[in-house]
This record gives sequence, structure tokens and C-alpha cells, in this order.
Amino acid sequence: MKRRLITSLFLAVLYVGLIVPSIAFAPVFYDVLVLIFMFTASYEMMHVIEAKFQPAIKPCVYAQVVVGYVAFRVANWAGHGSWGISASFGSLIVMIVIAFIVTMFNKKYSMANVISTLFILIYPLGLLSYLLAVNYVGDAYREAGILFVFGATSLIDSMALFVGSAVKGKKLAPQISPNKTISGAIGGLLGGVLSGIIIYLIMLSGLWGMKVIMPTPLENILLYTGIGLGVSVACQSGDLIASYIKRYCAVKDYSNFLPGHGGFMDRIDGVLVAGIFVFGFFAIFKLF
Repeated sequence: MKRRLITSLFLAVLYVGLIVPSIAFAPVFYDVLVLIFMFTASYEMMHVIEAKFQPAIKPCVYAQVVVGYVAFRVANWAGHGSWGISASFGSLIVMIVIAFIVTMFNKKYSMANVISTLFILIYPLGLLSYLLAVNYVGDAYREAGILFVFGATSLIDSMALFVGSAVKGKKLAPQISPNKTISGAIGGLLGGVLSGIIIYLIMLSGLWGMKVIMPTPLENILLYTGIGLGVSVACQSGDLIASYIKRYCAVKDYSNFLPGHGGFMDRIDGVLVAGIFVFGFFAIFKLF
């Protein structure tokens, strides 16, 4: 418990120390946080995949972290967040081609290595590109997006754990994650609604120039609670996906980077999918 608390404090300092300056001063602080996730999550996923399948081609994976970020920023400078996503996935496709070429001319690797590499380039790196794109979705939505991705998912996880532990009841998906219950999932949905209200109040405060999106309080409450519900569904789905991968590969945690918590992937599994939802929602919302 002591190690878990120390690790939780470290994570809180890491998140707040990079997210708050990003909102208040410069977006690059948020980028640093996502890059940390990209390097650590790809390392952890390669470690887990190796327990069941052939190893990924590590140089291609790490190169994609750097090349994908550079491509994203260059394209984003020329356009907006969706351009960055397109460029990032374009570089990912190029990296897949390079992985094939390396395999054809290096007997050390086989097609199985390429498949493992492809998986990791998509999950988690491809998903993390959307998390990065939240930072560039637009000034009217960026701050809310960041708060939903990190603040809402934290509250959703806490509510799911609290309600599930208190109420217990029928298991949600015992073959994937034995500890998750239907009551916990409902608690997560309530956490999503509550997080939407809290984020609305934060945006309403005008702190660091933040502002609400809709013109009336009722419209804003409906919008923010609706986003919170969507984030909850995405977050809990991401958690189950990551748990399924661990169970399939017969490992308990993605790594021991975070004593008492496992690895970074164990902490951001829900954030990965929530980032896709948040960016997609605001990207579409801006069109209307």
C-alpha cells in the first residue's frame, strides 16, 4: 500500500506538472507527456507480446514514435489536428513497409515479427496519436478535451472501483477481468456524468482563459454530461481491451515501472480509447 501511494503521488505530480502548464502556457508540455506514454507503452506492449508471439522489430517501433510525432507536428503546423492524424498514420504505413523490407533482407526476422510490429504500431502508438491530437483540436475545445481525457477518466476509474467494491454483484466480463462487476460499470457511467458537470464548472470559471462551448447553461450541461458518458464507455472499453491482451498473453501487468500499479499501460488503458472518442467528438462537433 505504501508503494502504491508513493507511485500515485508520482503520477499525480507527472500529470499535473505537465498538463497544467500546457493549459496555462504552452501545448508542448502536453506533447511531452504523450511522448512519455508512447515510449513506455510501446516498450511494455512489446514485452507482453513477446510472451506469446514473435518479438516486434524494436527499431521500427521506436523510430515511429519520433517520426510519427515529427510528421504530426509538421502537418499540424500546416493545417489542424486532423492533418496531424493523417500524417502520423501515413508515417506508420511507411514504417510498416520498412519493416517488410527489413524482414526480406534480414534472416533474423520473419513475417511473424512483422505482424507483431504492425500490432504495436497500431496499439498503442496509433491510438496515442489521437491523444496527441486532442491538444490541437482547437482553442475552444482543447482545454475541455484534455480535462475529459485525464480528469474524467481518473474519476470514472475511481467511481467504478468504489461502487463495484461497495455493491459487488454480477461480474461484467469474468473471462477477461474477474474483478470487474456490472455495478462497477454503472458506477463508471455515473462518474462520467459527474465529471462532465465538474468540467463544465471548471470551464465556466474562465480560469486561464477557458470558456464553455454552448450559449446556455442547460445546453452546456447536456453537452458536457453527454461527453462524460461517452468518455466513460470508451474508458471502460479500453480497460477491457488491455485486460484481454494481458490475459491472452498470460501476464499480470504490462511492466513493473510503477510499483503497486504495474506499468504505464495499466494506467492509461482507458485513456487510449477515450482520446479517440474525445478528438473524434470535437472534430465532428466543429463541423456544425
